[in-house]
Amino acid sequence: MKNQKSGTVSILVVIVVFLLLKKFGPALLGLIRLSLILFIVLVVAAVVLIIFFAVRGTQKTERAGSRKTASDGDGEQTDNANAGDTAAENSAAEDTGAEALPPLDDSQREILAGAREVLKALRRHTVRIRHTEIRGVCEQICERAEMILRALRKKPQAIPKLRQFLNYYLPTIEKILAKYVRLEESGTPGDDITESTRLHLEDIRLALENQHKAIFADDRLDLSVEMEALRLACLRDGLLTEEDFAAIPRETEKQNLTI
Repeated sequence: MKNQKSGTVSILVVIVVFLLLKKFGPALLGLIRLSLILFIVLVVAAVVLIIFFAVRGTQKTERAGSRKTASDGDGEQTDNANAGDTAAENSAAEDTGAEALPPLDDSQREILAGAREVLKALRRHTVRIRHTEIRGVCEQICERAEMILRALRKKPQAIPKLRQFLNYYLPTIEKILAKYVRLEESGTPGDDITESTRLHLEDIRLALENQHKAIFADDRLDLSVEMEALRLACLRDGLLTEEDFAAIPRETEKQNLTI
């Protein structure tokens, strides 16, 4: 009895499904086809997006690597340029019989280059000054400044000690000369301003002389120490006596020290 009922139910289900497929079959098939098409489109879009972001990431990595390589190359070129400049300076020094110059780091090279630009401006202002005495003092100031920069090129370790001179005093001198040139060319400096400018420039010239001497203060001290050590060694070894040193005139000793 149960088997008959199950068979009847199965037949009814088959009939219902057959009728539904007969009535709605084309619509269902269209829906299935549409679903498949949408699925395929989504899969293709996902693949395309994955490929796009992968390629973009690779390009970013390559660009970053190129920038790093270019940056390293620029640094290398700068180092090579600095080394080339030092080599050229040393070659010129050899031609003139001067001692070889020590290498400069980027900071030292930049500081000296900036100071030389200020010195060029000082020279340009100087040639425009009509007052003979003031122009003469300015020429001496330029000479002293040139001597200081040459000394710093030979002794770059002294640059930090003269940072105030390079960053403040030298540019301030340039501004003073520029203002005086403008006043002189306008025809309104006045005798009081002219004389005051001359006196101040004289003070500046003397200050630059003292600044130049200060660079070599350690060298003068080392020279004195070494000479005293040599004198004591001569006395100790019996090569000279105190009477020998006493016999040397004081003026001659001063002259040798100056040389």
